[in-house]
Amino acid sequence: MPVNPLGQQLRANRDNVWKAAQTLVEEGKQPSVNNVRQWLGGGSNSSISRYLQEWHASSQEERSVRLATPLHLQQSLDALFQQMEKDKDAAISSAEAAVNARIAALEQEKSDALAALATAREEQAKQQQALQAGAEREAALGEELAQQQKLLTESQRQLALVRQQVGQWQREAEDNRAQVNHLFHQQQHFQERWQAEASKRQEAFEESRWQWQNAQKKLEDALRDSQEDNRNLSGMVQSLQQQASALPALKAEADDKAQALEQALAEIAALNSELTRKSAAPELAEALGQQQQQLDTLLGEVAFLTEQVRKRQQLKSELEALKTSLGGA
Repeated sequence: MPVNPLGQQLRANRDNVWKAAQTLVEEGKQPSVNNVRQWLGGGSNSSISRYLQEWHASSQEERSVRLATPLHLQQSLDALFQQMEKDKDAAISSAEAAVNARIAALEQEKSDALAALATAREEQAKQQQALQAGAEREAALGEELAQQQKLLTESQRQLALVRQQVGQWQREAEDNRAQVNHLFHQQQHFQERWQAEASKRQEAFEESRWQWQNAQKKLEDALRDSQEDNRNLSGMVQSLQQQASALPALKAEADDKAQALEQALAEIAALNSELTRKSAAPELAEALGQQQQQLDTLLGEVAFLTEQVRKRQQLKSELEALKTSLGGA
């Protein structure tokens, strides 16, 4: 709190600093920067120090003058200085009143300015919040854009890998297509050979069946003749039973007929066995079975390769659709 007679803060100018230093000396205190600043109620240390140096220099000159001046002149000068001090104090008081009024006006202006500043700061805070929200949205959009760019880069990388894989699959498909064509031609060759051999076997089988049918027909004719002979023989036996004397001869003839019949049946069985053997044709059947197995294997490989080609064509279509969608995005 200021310790000057006015009880208020004074400016740290030359007059106030000199007055404070003189008052402190008269009160028996050291006119230091801190004491002068306390007496004034504030002020800049550098200004107070500069004016104190001037005061100290002025005081030494005044003391020198006082030693060389006569007493009556010194008293007159003191009276003059006192009057000047009174006039100065009056002027200072008037100036201080004007200054205080100006300070009050400035304080009012300061209050108005502070109110306006508070309103401006509030508006600035709102604008700052809007700017911050915009910056946050911009940052979010930038992050989303970076994420989208990252996804696009990853998609392009995957697309390049897929294109590379598709190229490899296309090369494999070309190789598979060549293999399929080779296998197809080989299959046609085997099928033609098999059909030729099957035709030959069919002709041989038809020839054997015709011979067997011929032999069977002959045997059936012989059997019918034998059966007719048996019927005739039965009639003859019945008639010969009446003739006891002719029975042994008729019996012998019947035995001969029965033996011939058994022989004919044996020949029929042999012909049936021969026909079965020829129709089986083990060597031809085995060769035919091997060729049929090879043909089935080739057909299975052809079906597998065809399915692989179909899957690769389907994958190619899906990749083309993915490429189109990425290009549109």
